[in-house]
Amino acid sequence: MNNRINKAISIMQGAWIDFSSTAKGNPFFLLIPFTYPIALLFVMYLNTGTRYLGLLLVGAILAEIINAGTAVFSETGSSKLFFKTFDLYVASPTSPFVYCMTISASWILMNSLAIFLFLLLALYFTHAGLLAVIATILIAIETSMVLGFIAFSAGTRLKTERDVFALGTILSFGLTLLSPIYYPITVLPPFVQMLSFLFPSTGPAILLQWAFGILNVNSNLVILSIANILVYLIIGIVAVKTALWREE
Repeated sequence: MNNRINKAISIMQGAWIDFSSTAKGNPFFLLIPFTYPIALLFVMYLNTGTRYLGLLLVGAILAEIINAGTAVFSETGSSKLFFKTFDLYVASPTSPFVYCMTISASWILMNSLAIFLFLLLALYFTHAGLLAVIATILIAIETSMVLGFIAFSAGTRLKTERDVFALGTILSFGLTLLSPIYYPITVLPPFVQMLSFLFPSTGPAILLQWAFGILNVNSNLVILSIANILVYLIIGIVAVKTALWREE
């Protein structure tokens, strides 16, 4: 128990040091998370007004959470191929789990301002209550952790610098646009709805939209969403345990 507590403290300390040093070095990094969601919100607002603004704001929250997880992929790849600092972590007593969780938590802190402001706006436009706040916190922890595990494992397998940008872009596209983040899953044909559960962001998206009162879900969707989360939690744990932490 004490060992787990010490690991948790180490993760939060490392995440805070990484976040605070980046924020102090260049405060503009705190504004980067706003750029893509605000651009999309602006375009959609011009076309639909406030009709779907609540749904889009919830999508923006999810996009920030997803970005915190997938950013681990770019950071792992960059430290391994560009900055050559990855070997320093490998040579240290740090475990891959602690390293991955630290980077993921750091990116959640980096995106926390955007998540908080989008959350306030979503609560205002949807008139949601405490359930939505609790769901946001739980989904932020689970989704960023699972995506961080998978992204970290993938990042350790990169061979060239080009892979960082190419695969990172494809990963973000699939998780934020092919998965029902900015739209309800019910607008998709039944066959496509089932295919969307191949993405780890689909379950969290459905449950968060339901918590904000945007989406009316039946028992089948709830079961599929929970199963989606649990399956990818297992996949994430397996992924971080099989990461190429020490090259042979």
